[in-house]
Amino acid sequence: MAQNYALGLAAAGQISAVLAHAGAGPRLEYITKAGIPAFTATTPTDRDSAIQAAVEWKPDIVHVHRSGYPNTAETTLLKALRSSGPKIVETNVFARFDWTAANELIDVHLLLNNWCYYKWLAWGGTKARRKTSFVVPNAVDATAIKPVESERRIRLRSQLGIPGDRFIFGRVGQPILAKWSPATLEAFSTLVQREQTDAGLLLVGCPPELEQAVTRRPTKTREQIVLVPPTRSDERLAEYFSAMDAFIHTAAIGESFGMVLCEAMLVGLPIVTLSTPLKDNGQLEVVGHEHGGLVVLSKSALPEAMRRLVDDSELRSTIAGNTREWVLQRFDVAAIVQRLVEVYRHTLTGDPVADNLPRPDGRWISSIASRGIGDGPSLPQKGMFWLLHRPLVYRAYLGLRGRLRRA
Repeated sequence: MAQNYALGLAAAGQISAVLAHAGAGPRLEYITKAGIPAFTATTPTDRDSAIQAAVEWKPDIVHVHRSGYPNTAETTLLKALRSSGPKIVETNVFARFDWTAANELIDVHLLLNNWCYYKWLAWGGTKARRKTSFVVPNAVDATAIKPVESERRIRLRSQLGIPGDRFIFGRVGQPILAKWSPATLEAFSTLVQREQTDAGLLLVGCPPELEQAVTRRPTKTREQIVLVPPTRSDERLAEYFSAMDAFIHTAAIGESFGMVLCEAMLVGLPIVTLSTPLKDNGQLEVVGHEHGGLVVLSKSALPEAMRRLVDDSELRSTIAGNTREWVLQRFDVAAIVQRLVEVYRHTLTGDPVADNLPRPDGRWISSIASRGIGDGPSLPQKGMFWLLHRPLVYRAYLGLRGRLRRA
Protein backbone atom coordinates (compact mmCIF):
# COMPACT_ATOMS: atom_id res chain seq x y z
CA MET A 1 0.00 0.00 0.00
CA ALA A 2 2.95 2.34 0.62
CA GLN A 3 3.82 2.04 -3.07
CA ASN A 4 0.30 2.86 -4.26
CA TYR A 5 0.02 5.84 -1.92
CA ALA A 6 3.50 7.22 -2.61
CA LEU A 7 3.18 6.99 -6.39
CA GLY A 8 -0.42 8.20 -6.31
CA LEU A 9 0.44 11.21 -4.15
CA ALA A 10 3.32 12.08 -6.49
CA ALA A 11 0.95 11.93 -9.48
CA ALA A 12 -1.42 14.25 -7.59
CA GLY A 13 1.35 16.81 -7.10
CA GLN A 14 2.02 16.01 -3.45
CA ILE A 15 5.47 15.48 -1.92
CA SER A 16 5.85 12.31 0.11
CA ALA A 17 8.48 9.94 1.46
CA VAL A 18 8.37 6.35 2.75
CA LEU A 19 9.69 5.03 6.06
CA ALA A 20 10.42 1.28 5.97
CA HIS A 21 11.47 0.95 9.63
CA ALA A 22 11.08 -2.84 9.69
CA GLY A 23 13.03 -3.51 6.50
CA ALA A 24 12.59 -2.93 2.78
CA GLY A 25 10.31 -5.19 0.75
CA PRO A 26 10.22 -5.96 -2.99
CA ARG A 27 8.12 -2.85 -3.72
CA LEU A 28 10.84 -0.43 -2.61
CA GLU A 29 12.39 -0.55 -6.08
CA TYR A 30 9.30 1.05 -7.65
CA ILE A 31 9.29 3.81 -5.03
CA THR A 32 12.94 4.78 -5.42
CA LYS A 33 12.74 4.60 -9.24
CA ALA A 34 10.04 7.26 -9.06
CA GLY A 35 12.43 9.54 -7.17
CA ILE A 36 10.51 9.28 -3.89
CA PRO A 37 12.73 9.43 -0.78
CA ALA A 38 12.79 6.20 1.22
CA PHE A 39 14.19 5.82 4.72
CA THR A 40 14.91 2.11 5.11
CA ALA A 41 16.29 -0.16 7.81
CA THR A 42 17.88 -3.59 7.63
CA THR A 43 19.29 -3.81 11.20
CA PRO A 44 18.19 -2.41 14.60
CA THR A 45 20.88 0.28 14.29
CA ASP A 46 19.67 1.21 10.80
CA ARG A 47 16.14 1.41 12.21
CA ASP A 48 17.03 4.22 14.58
CA SER A 49 18.86 6.07 11.80
CA ALA A 50 15.95 5.61 9.37
CA ILE A 51 13.45 6.94 11.92
CA GLN A 52 15.68 9.92 12.70
CA ALA A 53 16.04 10.68 8.98
CA ALA A 54 12.24 10.59 8.61
CA VAL A 55 11.85 12.97 11.57
CA GLU A 56 14.42 15.37 10.12
CA TRP A 57 12.54 15.35 6.81
CA LYS A 58 9.86 17.28 8.78
CA PRO A 59 6.61 16.08 7.19
CA ASP A 60 3.30 17.84 7.80
CA ILE A 61 1.49 14.49 7.96
CA VAL A 62 2.72 11.06 9.01
CA HIS A 63 0.42 8.30 7.74
CA VAL A 64 0.90 4.93 9.44
CA HIS A 65 -0.70 1.54 8.77
CA ARG A 66 -1.24 -0.57 11.88
CA SER A 67 -3.42 -3.40 13.15
CA GLY A 68 -4.93 -1.34 15.96
CA TYR A 69 -3.84 -3.81 18.62
CA PRO A 70 -1.77 -2.27 21.46
CA ASN A 71 1.93 -2.41 20.63
CA THR A 72 4.56 -0.71 22.79
CA ALA A 73 7.11 -0.60 19.95
CA GLU A 74 4.58 1.21 17.74
CA THR A 75 3.83 3.66 20.55
CA THR A 76 7.54 4.47 20.87
CA LEU A 77 7.72 4.95 17.10
CA LEU A 78 4.70 7.27 17.08
CA LYS A 79 6.25 9.40 19.83
CA ALA A 80 9.47 9.72 17.82
CA LEU A 81 7.63 10.64 14.63
CA ARG A 82 5.57 13.28 16.43
CA SER A 83 8.69 14.98 17.78
CA SER A 84 9.03 17.32 14.79
CA GLY A 85 5.38 18.39 15.07
CA PRO A 86 3.45 16.57 12.31
CA LYS A 87 -0.12 15.34 12.55
CA ILE A 88 -0.51 11.56 12.73
CA VAL A 89 -3.05 9.76 10.52
CA GLU A 90 -3.52 6.01 10.90
CA THR A 91 -5.10 3.43 8.65
CA ASN A 92 -6.41 0.93 11.19
CA VAL A 93 -6.33 -2.27 9.15
CA PHE A 94 -8.21 -4.59 11.52
CA ALA A 95 -10.42 -1.95 13.17
CA ARG A 96 -9.14 -2.76 16.67
CA PHE A 97 -9.62 0.23 18.96
CA ASP A 98 -6.43 0.93 20.90
CA TRP A 99 -7.14 2.05 24.49
CA THR A 100 -3.47 2.67 25.29
CA ALA A 101 -1.36 5.84 25.04
CA ALA A 102 -0.91 5.27 21.30
CA ASN A 103 -4.49 6.39 20.72
CA GLU A 104 -3.75 9.85 22.10
CA LEU A 105 -0.85 10.23 19.66
CA ILE A 106 -3.09 9.73 16.62
CA ASP A 107 -5.05 12.70 15.25
CA VAL A 108 -7.18 10.98 12.58
CA HIS A 109 -8.26 7.35 12.22
CA LEU A 110 -9.08 5.78 8.83
CA LEU A 111 -11.02 2.53 8.45
CA LEU A 112 -11.11 0.42 5.29
CA ASN A 113 -14.89 0.06 4.96
CA ASN A 114 -18.13 0.56 6.85
CA TRP A 115 -18.02 -2.89 8.46
CA CYS A 116 -14.62 -2.06 9.98
CA TYR A 117 -15.86 1.42 10.89
CA TYR A 118 -18.83 -0.01 12.79
CA LYS A 119 -16.58 -2.41 14.74
CA TRP A 120 -14.05 0.32 15.61
CA LEU A 121 -16.80 2.67 16.81
CA ALA A 122 -18.50 -0.11 18.80
CA TRP A 123 -15.28 -1.23 20.48
CA GLY A 124 -14.20 2.33 21.25
CA GLY A 125 -17.59 3.53 22.51
CA THR A 126 -17.83 7.20 23.47
CA LYS A 127 -14.08 7.68 23.14
CA ALA A 128 -14.13 6.53 19.51
CA ARG A 129 -17.14 8.68 18.64
CA ARG A 130 -15.28 11.77 19.87
CA LYS A 131 -12.29 11.12 17.63
CA THR A 132 -11.92 12.29 14.02
CA SER A 133 -12.39 9.30 11.74
CA PHE A 134 -13.27 8.48 8.13
CA VAL A 135 -13.63 5.54 5.77
CA VAL A 136 -10.79 5.40 3.23
CA PRO A 137 -10.43 2.02 1.46
CA ASN A 138 -7.19 0.57 0.18
CA ALA A 139 -5.99 1.90 -3.17
CA VAL A 140 -5.94 -0.66 -5.98
CA ASP A 141 -3.45 -0.42 -8.84
CA ALA A 142 -5.48 -1.52 -11.85
CA THR A 143 -2.41 -1.63 -14.09
CA ALA A 144 -0.80 -4.48 -12.13
CA ILE A 145 -3.37 -7.20 -12.91
CA LYS A 146 -5.07 -7.45 -16.32
CA PRO A 147 -6.77 -10.33 -18.15
CA VAL A 148 -4.49 -12.16 -20.57
CA GLU A 149 -5.31 -12.89 -24.18
CA SER A 150 -7.35 -15.98 -25.04
CA GLU A 151 -4.37 -17.91 -26.47
CA ARG A 152 -2.42 -17.63 -23.19
CA ARG A 153 -5.48 -18.71 -21.21
CA ILE A 154 -5.97 -21.78 -23.38
CA ARG A 155 -2.27 -22.66 -23.23
CA LEU A 156 -2.09 -22.41 -19.42
CA ARG A 157 -5.24 -24.47 -18.92
CA SER A 158 -3.74 -27.14 -21.16
CA GLN A 159 -0.47 -27.07 -19.20
CA LEU A 160 -2.44 -27.50 -15.97
CA GLY A 161 -4.36 -30.46 -17.42
CA ILE A 162 -7.70 -28.64 -17.44
CA PRO A 163 -10.16 -29.77 -20.16
CA GLY A 164 -11.07 -26.90 -22.47
CA ASP A 165 -14.79 -26.87 -21.63
CA ARG A 166 -14.56 -27.45 -17.87
CA PHE A 167 -15.89 -24.65 -15.64
CA ILE A 168 -13.10 -23.67 -13.25
CA PHE A 169 -13.58 -22.15 -9.83
CA GLY A 170 -10.35 -20.75 -8.44
CA ARG A 171 -8.79 -19.38 -5.30
CA VAL A 172 -5.55 -17.44 -4.87
CA GLY A 173 -4.09 -16.68 -1.46
CA GLN A 174 -1.14 -16.74 0.87
CA PRO A 175 -0.35 -20.20 2.32
CA ILE A 176 -1.72 -19.23 5.74
CA LEU A 177 -4.46 -21.53 7.04
CA ALA A 178 -6.57 -18.77 8.66
CA LYS A 179 -6.87 -17.03 5.30
CA TRP A 180 -8.53 -20.12 3.82
CA SER A 181 -11.36 -22.39 4.95
CA PRO A 182 -12.25 -26.07 4.53
CA ALA A 183 -15.66 -24.77 3.38
CA THR A 184 -14.22 -24.34 -0.12
CA LEU A 185 -13.42 -28.06 -0.42
CA GLU A 186 -16.72 -29.07 1.21
CA ALA A 187 -18.75 -26.97 -1.23
CA PHE A 188 -16.76 -28.12 -4.25
CA SER A 189 -17.12 -31.76 -3.24
CA THR A 190 -20.88 -31.33 -2.96
CA LEU A 191 -20.98 -29.71 -6.39
CA VAL A 192 -19.02 -32.54 -8.00
CA GLN A 193 -20.19 -35.59 -6.05
CA ARG A 194 -23.82 -34.90 -5.24
CA GLU A 195 -24.80 -32.56 -8.08
CA GLN A 196 -22.61 -34.26 -10.70
CA THR A 197 -21.26 -30.96 -12.03
CA ASP A 198 -18.26 -31.09 -14.37
CA ALA A 199 -16.38 -28.32 -12.58
CA GLY A 200 -12.76 -27.93 -11.56
CA LEU A 201 -10.99 -26.16 -8.72
CA LEU A 202 -7.68 -24.31 -9.17
CA LEU A 203 -5.98 -23.47 -5.85
CA VAL A 204 -2.97 -21.14 -5.95
CA GLY A 205 -0.94 -20.79 -2.74
CA CYS A 206 -2.95 -23.36 -0.80
CA PRO A 207 -1.58 -23.99 2.74
CA PRO A 208 -0.15 -27.46 3.49
CA GLU A 209 -3.07 -28.36 5.77
CA LEU A 210 -5.56 -27.93 2.93
CA GLU A 211 -3.27 -29.73 0.48
CA GLN A 212 -3.47 -32.70 2.85
CA ALA A 213 -7.25 -32.33 3.02
CA VAL A 214 -7.41 -32.54 -0.78
CA THR A 215 -5.68 -35.94 -0.71
CA ARG A 216 -8.44 -37.26 1.56
CA ARG A 217 -11.24 -36.33 -0.83
CA PRO A 218 -13.00 -38.94 -2.99
CA THR A 219 -11.16 -39.77 -6.21
CA LYS A 220 -13.61 -37.95 -8.50
CA THR A 221 -13.30 -34.75 -6.47
CA ARG A 222 -9.53 -35.03 -6.06
CA GLU A 223 -8.93 -35.51 -9.78
CA GLN A 224 -10.70 -32.26 -10.58
CA ILE A 225 -8.58 -30.14 -8.21
CA VAL A 226 -5.34 -28.51 -9.41
CA LEU A 227 -2.82 -27.27 -6.82
CA VAL A 228 -0.30 -24.56 -7.76
CA PRO A 229 2.40 -23.07 -5.47
CA PRO A 230 2.21 -19.38 -4.51
CA THR A 231 3.75 -16.73 -6.75
CA ARG A 232 4.77 -13.09 -6.30
CA SER A 233 4.67 -12.37 -10.04
CA ASP A 234 1.77 -10.11 -11.07
CA GLU A 235 2.08 -11.47 -14.62
CA ARG A 236 1.78 -15.06 -13.43
CA LEU A 237 -1.11 -14.17 -11.13
CA ALA A 238 -2.95 -12.60 -14.06
CA GLU A 239 -2.51 -15.86 -15.99
CA TYR A 240 -3.89 -17.95 -13.12
CA PHE A 241 -6.85 -15.62 -12.67
CA SER A 242 -7.52 -15.71 -16.41
CA ALA A 243 -7.53 -19.52 -16.37
CA MET A 244 -10.52 -19.40 -14.01
CA ASP A 245 -14.22 -18.86 -14.77
CA ALA A 246 -15.19 -17.75 -11.26
CA PHE A 247 -13.45 -17.06 -7.94
CA ILE A 248 -14.46 -18.89 -4.76
CA HIS A 249 -13.57 -17.08 -1.54
CA THR A 250 -13.93 -18.48 1.95
CA ALA A 251 -11.63 -17.38 4.78
CA ALA A 252 -11.80 -18.46 8.42
CA ILE A 253 -10.95 -14.93 9.60
CA GLY A 254 -12.78 -13.06 6.85
CA GLU A 255 -11.24 -10.01 5.20
CA SER A 256 -10.67 -6.53 6.56
CA PHE A 257 -10.51 -5.51 2.89
CA GLY A 258 -9.57 -8.29 0.47
CA MET A 259 -7.09 -7.14 -2.17
CA VAL A 260 -7.23 -10.56 -3.83
CA LEU A 261 -10.95 -10.04 -4.45
CA CYS A 262 -10.20 -6.80 -6.29
CA GLU A 263 -7.50 -8.51 -8.35
CA ALA A 264 -9.92 -11.26 -9.37
CA MET A 265 -12.60 -8.74 -10.32
CA LEU A 266 -10.10 -6.68 -12.35
CA VAL A 267 -9.65 -9.76 -14.53
CA GLY A 268 -13.43 -10.07 -14.91
CA LEU A 269 -14.10 -12.95 -12.54
CA PRO A 270 -17.44 -13.16 -10.73
CA ILE A 271 -16.88 -13.91 -7.03
CA VAL A 272 -18.61 -16.31 -4.67
CA THR A 273 -17.75 -15.10 -1.16
CA LEU A 274 -18.82 -16.37 2.25
CA SER A 275 -20.00 -13.91 4.91
CA THR A 276 -18.17 -14.14 8.26
CA PRO A 277 -20.19 -11.89 10.61
CA LEU A 278 -18.28 -12.81 13.78
CA LYS A 279 -14.93 -12.08 12.09
CA ASP A 280 -13.70 -9.41 9.69
CA ASN A 281 -16.31 -9.13 6.95
CA GLY A 282 -15.13 -6.49 4.50
CA GLN A 283 -15.72 -8.91 1.63
CA LEU A 284 -19.44 -8.06 1.75
CA GLU A 285 -18.74 -4.49 0.64
CA VAL A 286 -15.81 -5.19 -1.67
CA VAL A 287 -17.81 -7.78 -3.65
CA GLY A 288 -21.38 -6.56 -3.18
CA HIS A 289 -24.15 -9.10 -3.74
CA GLU A 290 -24.92 -9.35 -7.49
CA HIS A 291 -22.46 -6.53 -8.24
CA GLY A 292 -19.04 -8.18 -8.18
CA GLY A 293 -20.41 -11.64 -7.54
CA LEU A 294 -22.62 -13.53 -5.11
CA VAL A 295 -22.51 -13.18 -1.34
CA VAL A 296 -23.30 -16.40 0.53
CA LEU A 297 -24.67 -16.07 4.06
CA SER A 298 -24.08 -19.65 5.24
CA LYS A 299 -21.66 -22.45 4.37
CA SER A 300 -24.53 -24.74 3.42
CA ALA A 301 -25.56 -22.33 0.64
CA LEU A 302 -22.13 -22.27 -1.06
CA PRO A 303 -22.91 -25.11 -3.52
CA GLU A 304 -26.16 -23.36 -4.51
CA ALA A 305 -24.30 -20.13 -5.32
CA MET A 306 -21.60 -22.00 -7.24
CA ARG A 307 -24.20 -23.94 -9.21
CA ARG A 308 -26.01 -20.71 -10.01
CA LEU A 309 -22.90 -19.26 -11.65
CA VAL A 310 -22.26 -22.46 -13.60
CA ASP A 311 -25.83 -22.72 -14.91
CA ASP A 312 -26.79 -19.06 -15.43
CA SER A 313 -24.56 -17.79 -18.23
CA GLU A 314 -26.50 -14.53 -18.47
CA LEU A 315 -25.95 -13.73 -14.78
CA ARG A 316 -22.31 -14.75 -15.06
CA SER A 317 -21.77 -12.57 -18.13
CA THR A 318 -23.53 -9.58 -16.57
CA ILE A 319 -21.45 -9.73 -13.40
CA ALA A 320 -18.19 -10.41 -15.27
CA GLY A 321 -18.80 -7.40 -17.51
CA ASN A 322 -19.21 -5.18 -14.46
CA THR A 323 -16.47 -6.34 -12.10
CA ARG A 324 -13.54 -4.27 -13.38
CA GLU A 325 -15.50 -1.02 -13.35
CA TRP A 326 -16.96 -1.96 -9.94
CA VAL A 327 -13.41 -1.98 -8.57
CA LEU A 328 -12.16 1.10 -10.40
CA GLN A 329 -15.01 3.41 -9.47
CA ARG A 330 -14.47 2.75 -5.75
CA PHE A 331 -10.81 1.81 -5.24
CA ASP A 332 -8.73 3.19 -8.12
CA VAL A 333 -5.49 4.78 -6.88
CA ALA A 334 -6.36 8.25 -8.22
CA ALA A 335 -9.78 8.28 -6.51
CA ILE A 336 -8.45 7.04 -3.17
CA VAL A 337 -5.51 9.47 -3.23
CA GLN A 338 -7.91 12.35 -3.91
CA ARG A 339 -9.84 11.38 -0.78
CA LEU A 340 -6.60 11.00 1.17
CA VAL A 341 -5.52 14.51 0.21
CA GLU A 342 -8.90 15.83 1.39
CA VAL A 343 -8.40 14.04 4.72
CA TYR A 344 -4.88 15.44 5.05
CA ARG A 345 -6.12 18.98 4.37
CA HIS A 346 -8.92 18.52 6.89
CA THR A 347 -6.35 17.34 9.42
CA LEU A 348 -4.19 20.42 8.88
CA THR A 349 -6.77 23.15 8.22
CA GLY A 350 -10.23 21.82 9.06
CA ASP A 351 -11.42 21.93 5.43
CA PRO A 352 -14.45 19.65 4.89
CA VAL A 353 -14.12 16.16 3.41
CA ALA A 354 -16.50 15.55 0.49
CA ASP A 355 -19.01 12.68 0.52
CA ASN A 356 -18.48 11.95 4.19
CA LEU A 357 -21.42 9.60 4.76
CA PRO A 358 -23.17 8.98 8.10
CA ARG A 359 -21.45 6.58 10.46
CA PRO A 360 -22.74 2.99 10.13
CA ASP A 361 -25.10 1.82 12.85
CA GLY A 362 -26.81 -1.41 13.86
CA ARG A 363 -29.47 -1.02 11.17
CA TRP A 364 -26.78 -0.80 8.51
CA ILE A 365 -25.06 -3.93 9.85
CA SER A 366 -28.35 -5.87 9.91
CA SER A 367 -29.15 -4.81 6.36
CA ILE A 368 -25.86 -5.76 4.71
CA ALA A 369 -25.54 -8.97 6.74
CA SER A 370 -28.86 -10.19 5.31
CA ARG A 371 -28.10 -9.53 1.60
CA GLY A 372 -27.11 -12.75 -0.10
CA ILE A 373 -27.90 -16.40 -0.71
CA GLY A 374 -28.88 -18.62 2.21
CA ASP A 375 -29.97 -17.93 5.75
CA GLY A 376 -28.56 -14.82 7.42
CA PRO A 377 -27.21 -14.70 10.98
CA SER A 378 -29.33 -16.64 13.50
CA LEU A 379 -30.67 -15.04 16.68
CA PRO A 380 -27.84 -16.57 18.79
CA GLN A 381 -25.28 -15.27 16.28
CA LYS A 382 -26.81 -11.79 16.44
CA GLY A 383 -26.67 -11.93 20.22
CA MET A 384 -23.02 -13.01 20.15
CA PHE A 385 -22.20 -10.22 17.68
CA TRP A 386 -23.80 -7.64 19.97
CA LEU A 387 -21.98 -9.01 23.04
CA LEU A 388 -18.57 -9.11 21.34
CA HIS A 389 -18.90 -5.47 20.33
CA ARG A 390 -19.44 -4.03 23.82
CA PRO A 391 -16.47 -1.86 24.93
CA LEU A 392 -16.18 -3.56 28.35
CA VAL A 393 -16.12 -7.04 26.82
CA TYR A 394 -13.59 -5.89 24.22
CA ARG A 395 -11.28 -4.35 26.84
CA ALA A 396 -11.48 -7.51 28.94
CA TYR A 397 -10.47 -9.50 25.85
CA LEU A 398 -7.51 -7.17 25.20
CA GLY A 399 -6.37 -7.54 28.80
CA LEU A 400 -6.55 -11.33 28.60
CA ARG A 401 -4.77 -11.32 25.23
CA GLY A 402 -1.98 -9.18 26.66
CA ARG A 403 -1.50 -11.45 29.68
CA LEU A 404 -1.39 -14.56 27.50
CA ARG A 405 1.21 -12.98 25.19
CA ARG A 406 3.40 -12.11 28.19
CA ALA A 407 3.06 -15.56 29.75
